[in-house]
Order: sequence, then C-alpha cells, then structure tokens
Amino acid sequence: MKDMKEKIIYCLLGFSIVLNIYTINLVLNLRDNMANSLSDLSWQMRNTQNNVSEINNSLNGMEREVDEYITKDKRAKGVMSSYELAQYLNIPVEKVWRIIEDKESKIPYVVIDLDYRFSKEAIDKWLVSVKHIDTYKDILTSQ
Repeated sequence: MKDMKEKIIYCLLGFSIVLNIYTINLVLNLRDNMANSLSDLSWQMRNTQNNVSEINNSLNGMEREVDEYITKDKRAKGVMSSYELAQYLNIPVEKVWRIIEDKESKIPYVVIDLDYRFSKEAIDKWLVSVKHIDTYKDILTSQ
C-alpha cells in the first residue's frame, strides 16, 4: 500500500512537472507572439504617421496653391478685399474700415454679399484726388 502511494505521488509529481513545463512553453510562445504583434503594430503606426504627414504636406501645398491662384486671380481682375486694401495702403484694416465709415472720404467701393470690394484702379485715382487733403492724409498716415 505504501509503494502504491509513493508511485501515485511520483506519478502526480511527474505530471505536475510536465504540466509546468508545458505552461512555461505556452507562456513563452504567447510572449513571443505578443512581442511580434506589438512590433508589427508599432511598424504600422509609424507607417500610418508617415502617411498622415505626407497627406498633411500635400494638403498644405494644395492650400498654398489655391491661395496663390485666388490672389493672382483677384490681382488680375484688379479687385481687393478690405484686408488686401489695408496691405496695399500699408495701414491697419481698422483704418480702412474707418475710412469707409467716413462718408466724406468718398472712397470707391462696392458691397458684395456684405463684403467690401475695391477696384485697384479706382483706389489709385482716389489716392491722387485726396493726397492734398490733410484730414485724409491724417487718416492714412496716423497710427
């Protein structure tokens, strides 16, 4: 009976050792698979980030091209917005708005969909006509 108990204990001990070895191998395989998966995921993320950067660069380039086209088109037509007029006159846009509000300034403009538009040719003529009037000169040159 004692021999039988020892044999069962040795058998269970052997089975336990085999089971532990199997579990360790299983865990090591899982770890390796996870490491490979993480490595693949990391590569995919870097690749995606590079693609997103390339797309952003392309979009920025396209946006610049569109802006340049619109600006060239406006210049070709000789039409300026309030902001472009401010740049043209080298004054803050707030002063452009003050000049517009001053009905005595007689600045030539057209309102299209609530936006002021200015003909470059008309502005040049207007500048010549007002350059000797001090009040307009003060408006144009004062900061």
